Amino acid sequence: QTPSEIEALKEDDDFKESNLMHGINGRLYGNLDAPQLVAGQKTRVYAMAVGAEVDLHSIRITGHSFLLRGERRGQLNLMPSEVVEADIMPTAGTWALYCQTNDH
Repeated sequence: QTPSEIEALKEDDDFKESNLMHGINGRLYGNLDAPQLVAGQKTRVYAMAVGAEVDLHSIRITGHSFLLRGERRGQLNLMPSEVVEADIMPTAGTWALYCQTNDH
């Protein structure tokens, strides 16, 4: 590619969006080691979102709810630059951890 084509890509919003990388614990999508939790033992979850005003996240763990500031919630909703901590009481089994944001 020519330098002018590269510069054009840098300004292309679709190209920029296609190169965003989302991760958990420093690992990119699909490469996270499974967290090892103990059934029945309270576990603290720390979640952080970075990015611009369009980078909203809603974290879920199937089969579980979060206790956040004394309130039971089905998911953690994160705005950009927000950090939350919540507790879960894991049960035995293998559970999916995911974000409900459509682009990742």
